[in-house]
Amino acid sequence: MPDAVLIPPDHAVPVAFTRAQLDWLPWLEPLTVEALTSVIGISRSGVRQHLIVLERDGLIARTAPRPSGGRPELRYVLTEDGHERFPRQYSWFAELLLQMISEQLSPDEVSHRLEQMGNSIGNSLTGPGGDVAPVAERVATVIERMNELGYDAKAIAGPDGWTIEASNCVFHKLAQKHREICRFDIAMLEAGTGRWIDHCACMARGDNLCRFRLAASVPKQV
Repeated sequence: MPDAVLIPPDHAVPVAFTRAQLDWLPWLEPLTVEALTSVIGISRSGVRQHLIVLERDGLIARTAPRPSGGRPELRYVLTEDGHERFPRQYSWFAELLLQMISEQLSPDEVSHRLEQMGNSIGNSLTGPGGDVAPVAERVATVIERMNELGYDAKAIAGPDGWTIEASNCVFHKLAQKHREICRFDIAMLEAGTGRWIDHCACMARGDNLCRFRLAASVPKQV
C-alpha cells in the first residue's frame, strides 16, 4: 500500500493505515465496515482486522447497530483516547484562518503576523532556565513541544552546532500553497532556542524532511 505509515505497536495505531486514511476516521463516525471500505479503499477483511486492533487498544468502542431489515451491521465510535490519538483537521482550519487574514493584510503583513505568532509560541518554550538556559536545554524543550504538535522532530548535535529535523510538516499542504507559513516555524524555533535559524530543507519545497540549522554561537535577540 503506498504511503503507509509504519508506526510501532506501542502507538496503538494499525500499521497499514496511511496518514490520509487516519484523517478520515473522526469524520466517519459511527464507523462501519462498509463506510471504511468505500472511503479508505481497502478490503472488508482488512478493515475488520484494523477495527479489531482499534477496539483492542481502546481507541474505538461498539455502539448500537442501525435498525435495518437485514442483518444488523456493527457500528463503532471513537473513544476519548481515540479522538486525542488520531489526526485532527488542523491544516484545514489553519488554511481558513490564513485566507481570512490574507484578505485583510498585505503579503508582508501576513508574514509579519505569522512571525509574531511563532515568536509568541517560542517565547513560551524557554523552560525552567529561561533565556539564560544552555542551548541544549532549550533545544530539548523545543523538540518536546514540536512532537506534542505532531512534527516528529529530533535534534542532532554536530561539530557545527545543533540541527533540528522534522519528518512531518503539520502544515504541509498549506505550506505548498502559502510558503509564508514557514515563517511561523522559523520564528517559533528562533524564539525558543535563542538562535538564528537557517531553514536549509523544506518538505514544501520537495525535500523529504524539514531541516533547521541553528547558528552556532550568535544568539538571536527576541
